[in-house]
Amino acid sequence: MFCETLVQYFPFTSEYEELRRSYIANCVFNNFLTYLAVMLNIVTYYAIRKTQSLPKTTKTLLLSLVVSDVGVGLFVQPFYTSLLVSWLQRNSPSCLTYRMFNNVGLFFSQASFAGVVAVSVDRFLAVNLHLRYKELVTHKRVLAVVISIWVFSAFVSLIILSGLRLIQIIIQTFAQISSLVGTTVIYIKLYLVVRYHKNRIQFLQARGEQPREIKNLSSVIKSALVSFYVYVAFLFCYAPYWFSVTAIRFYGPTVTLKSLHLFSVTLVFMNSSLNPVIYCWKMRHIRCAVMNILRSMSRNNGVEIKFSTEQSAMSPCDFFPSISDAEELYTSYLANCVFNHFLSFTAIVLNVVTIYVIRKTSSLPKTLKILLTSLAVSDVGVGLLVQPFYTSLLVRLLRQINLTCIEHKIYSLSANVFCTLSLLNVLAVSVDRFLAVHFHLRYQELVTHRRIILVVISIWVFSLVRSFATLWLSNYVNFFISILLNAGGVILTSTIYWRLYLTVRRHKNQIHGMQQSEQTEEMFHISNILKTAVSVFYVCLVFLLCYLPIGICQSAVTLYGSNHTLIKFYHYSMTLVFLNSSLNPVIYCWKMRDIRHTVLNILRRASLNKNRTSR
Repeated sequence: MFCETLVQYFPFTSEYEELRRSYIANCVFNNFLTYLAVMLNIVTYYAIRKTQSLPKTTKTLLLSLVVSDVGVGLFVQPFYTSLLVSWLQRNSPSCLTYRMFNNVGLFFSQASFAGVVAVSVDRFLAVNLHLRYKELVTHKRVLAVVISIWVFSAFVSLIILSGLRLIQIIIQTFAQISSLVGTTVIYIKLYLVVRYHKNRIQFLQARGEQPREIKNLSSVIKSALVSFYVYVAFLFCYAPYWFSVTAIRFYGPTVTLKSLHLFSVTLVFMNSSLNPVIYCWKMRHIRCAVMNILRSMSRNNGVEIKFSTEQSAMSPCDFFPSISDAEELYTSYLANCVFNHFLSFTAIVLNVVTIYVIRKTSSLPKTLKILLTSLAVSDVGVGLLVQPFYTSLLVRLLRQINLTCIEHKIYSLSANVFCTLSLLNVLAVSVDRFLAVHFHLRYQELVTHRRIILVVISIWVFSLVRSFATLWLSNYVNFFISILLNAGGVILTSTIYWRLYLTVRRHKNQIHGMQQSEQTEEMFHISNILKTAVSVFYVCLVFLLCYLPIGICQSAVTLYGSNHTLIKFYHYSMTLVFLNSSLNPVIYCWKMRDIRHTVLNILRRASLNKNRTSR
């Protein structure tokens, strides 16, 4: 039912000829706007952080809005472009694809909309409360508001996974209408307050009093005007989209309305590129910060490129101190060196055997085989590349040799690549098992071999791009991306397994209600799917246990700085991360009967061949 409602807003293959030009135009615009949104918002993010004259509360709200705009350019627009390309190739995306696009787009657009409303309310309070503003609007309260915005956006976008489409529409419609009405009332009230203050200032100027209040109030009014421009741009970009959705709902999905809908979606995405332009156009402090950034880039252009070792935030150097601290950390280095030397060997051998075994296990679904092989290959990479390099760094520190910045960067790059790969592969396997249980009979139709290959390629490409981007992005941006990626993965995986539990319970109740003659075959099929889902759950659980300490350690270093205790904790938690690559094959053999039997058969054959040769 939901898919039928959602698909009516998007074109059918039969409408290709009428909408072909719209596809091409929107595809070109979105490719350009994707790059523009990401680059402009990253520069704006850095400029806002460098602007000391902005209030801390306003900074936090603007940064939240910038992050939502980066998310649109980084995730939503490429997704939309892929849909356009698919339509150009006369392919019809699956219901799952439409649902994913709807959820991702709704998450970031809701966060952007709520961010605009929050900035408007903040500027209204600054003008209305004036002297009491700093007392009432504290940094802690603004942080709570920002967290609430992102949690609410995630809730609204994920509630659809539970099948409560009507509730999502009601919540979303109520939130948008109330926010629009509230923001409009705020700006009307703001206009009246500003007019009152201007009259009061004119009276004070006539008496020659309080020149400081005039200056302070003038800057507050200017920042309120900037938020008004952001709000107007938001309405300008989103109004056509709301109009097209409403028109399709009332008059039906005609070709003209669908063409309007395609362009209105592109206009919505353009809002993410317009916001940084408004900041630079109307906010002098941000404009000056951006100009300084561009000047410094211009000065550095043509000069030799160097890696920056300045610690504006967490960097790999924080965890590898100078040789003067080597004596205090000697035991920690030695223990981790021994552990990793052993774990490197086990990770390679166990995962190479696992790859061979997975290939030989004919009873496993082909799609699951590919995902498990991708996970095993990433674990081989950990044992083959990351652990030996990490061990070599520890040996150099034991010999009291200082590490170069290039060594820090190479280690960070390799660890980022394979840790991101492990996270995304575990997430992909979890999603695959959820789809197998949830869709049951339609699973083979939706999850094809070709689509899984594309998913695996996307995982490896994204991991490489995300890791190489750390060489150029600031440490704060890298940390924020890591937090966003890890938190998103954990939340999505938790949602998947909760939904999986509900689906399994529903299937069991259906099977109990069937006749005895019909039970056996379906019970056996669902039982096999359930067992593989439970096995993947153990993989996810072990992954979380191994990666949780490193997440805590990195957060602690970012917040409180580096010290000897945290450095020791980091090295042991990093070894625990590497241990995960050796544990995964053990879980496959322990919890997956088919893989376990294949391993035992291989061992039996090896034993028989050995006995024959000895005779």
